[in-house]
Amino acid sequence: MPYRLKVDLEGRLLRFPLAPGTHQVGASPGCSVRIPHSSVSRRHAEIEVTGEGARLRDLGSTNGTSVGHAKISGEVDLEPGTRCAFGSVEAWLEEVPEGDLEAGIALGLPETPQRTEEPPRTAATTARLTKLEAFALQQLPALVERLVGASPEEALQLVGSTLCHSLPAEQVEIVRLIGNLHIEVLP
Repeated sequence: MPYRLKVDLEGRLLRFPLAPGTHQVGASPGCSVRIPHSSVSRRHAEIEVTGEGARLRDLGSTNGTSVGHAKISGEVDLEPGTRCAFGSVEAWLEEVPEGDLEAGIALGLPETPQRTEEPPRTAATTARLTKLEAFALQQLPALVERLVGASPEEALQLVGSTLCHSLPAEQVEIVRLIGNLHIEVLP
């Protein structure tokens, strides 16, 4: 059975479908579970999903990986519902039926600068979202849900309205071209 990893990134809930196989967790764009946060190493950990369950392994990260508030070394079983943390970012695993894994659209997140030394323990870390990241994390999931079953005209209206209210543009022009949609954002 597949799983979904939910990550609480400073109040924003990120969801990562985990089909059977190995999933790298880290801040690097090459990771299938990308967590853009200064306490998360580029290649922080791995989650291996098999028919028997999920296993979590720290990859020698700077700020460590913990399960149930205890730092781990080596591999540990990761049970659904158990809290874990990558650096200071909390996450948990949930088991989901095969048909309930959500479809996603991958929008690249910009590179986050990596620190070469560990941040001071007293310093608070914050990550600011770009407008596109905010759109992808906050607006896009709801938009995709609302588009299911919508007529082409309703879809045009929903997409246009969402883009106008979410992205930095004075106007959005949507033109229908011989059965294809063309969306143009004008500065």
